[in-house]
Amino acid sequence: MSIAAILAVADGSENTTDVLKAALRLGKQHDAYVEVLHIEADPYSSIPLLGEGMSGAMVDQMMNDIRARNSEYREAARGYFEAQCKAVGVEAKSADELAGARGFNVGWRNLEGSEDDVLAQRSLLFDMVLMGRPPEDRESAYTPALEAVLFNAGRPILLVPPGTGESFGHNIVVAWDGGGQSAKAARNALAFLKRAEKVTVVSLARKDDDKTDPQDLVFYLQRHGITAEARRTEILSSAGESLLAETSEAQGDMLVMGAYSHSRLREFLLGGATQTVLNSAALPVFMAH
Repeated sequence: MSIAAILAVADGSENTTDVLKAALRLGKQHDAYVEVLHIEADPYSSIPLLGEGMSGAMVDQMMNDIRARNSEYREAARGYFEAQCKAVGVEAKSADELAGARGFNVGWRNLEGSEDDVLAQRSLLFDMVLMGRPPEDRESAYTPALEAVLFNAGRPILLVPPGTGESFGHNIVVAWDGGGQSAKAARNALAFLKRAEKVTVVSLARKDDDKTDPQDLVFYLQRHGITAEARRTEILSSAGESLLAETSEAQGDMLVMGAYSHSRLREFLLGGATQTVLNSAALPVFMAH
């Protein structure tokens, strides 16, 4: 998959800097358009249903609080956007100014609404979406917005954790389980894999499982001019922990994996491995469904 259009989500948190650094680096590397998207909560849909005893003054105060928070996050996100544009020497423009533009350009777009609905719609015509991993004090890094992009829009995501350096993707680990989602993730990541200095295909398998031969994916990558090493490891405890351990052993600086949806609770690849990776990975994770 070639990369010509990248959508980067700027929520105004400190992690926005990491997301934008990664997005602008990739945009410059692939000569691609980067749209920086900030989504504001709709004050009218953000307040709870009116209950007994809630006065008009209380509703007004809640609306004002939401607007004030929106303004704070918007200004922070815009500040990060302008700072990163300046850092790479590109003019900070609105996305509307760059409609149809080709090559490396960076545009700002501010929209209002439900984050998952807006992202599902806006990401449809982008080759990939960059999002920041929520802070560690969150119970789960899995969010409705992430689900909307992966499952509703069907777009690949690069999840950027706090502290991600500008340089990554030199040593990429690809998780392989022999299934369609793993294959799709690898196909969507070809643009990264072709630029990598080292690629390792890691297959995690239960005892006596002979259906997840990583060599199959290695041969596919070879047809695309990519040299890869195959590693097959038996899962001894948690699949997610095993995958992160193998990634660390291979000194990977980026992980590629498929995202699975088995139920309304969104059970993930390898019995919950994706959830573990989302919560714990200290490196960028590329996912596709």
